[in-house]
Amino acid sequence: MSRVLALDTATHACTLALYGEGSLCGRHEIVARAHNRHILGMLSAILGGRAVADAVDIIACGIGPGSFTGLRVAVSVAQGLAWSQDMPVHGFCSLEAQAHT
Repeated sequence: MSRVLALDTATHACTLALYGEGSLCGRHEIVARAHNRHILGMLSAILGGRAVADAVDIIACGIGPGSFTGLRVAVSVAQGLAWSQDMPVHGFCSLEAQAHT
């Protein structure tokens, strides 16, 4: 089973989730216009000391609709992690994801 890291910063919230091996771990914080100051700390907390390569196979990233600046934060982190670890990145509609929660 693939281990998926999902990131979404399209709204006032910064949301990260790690799903795999039958478990789900997530963080959700309201950080209006401060996503860039919180996302890496939240990622570190979710990974629990593990390296990205050891914990993640696929990265999913919310691509809006939402704040342009907020979207760039998640997309930049997703692309940076994916490039450094040679992992695939898949975009998802943030609005559809919210509708399913």
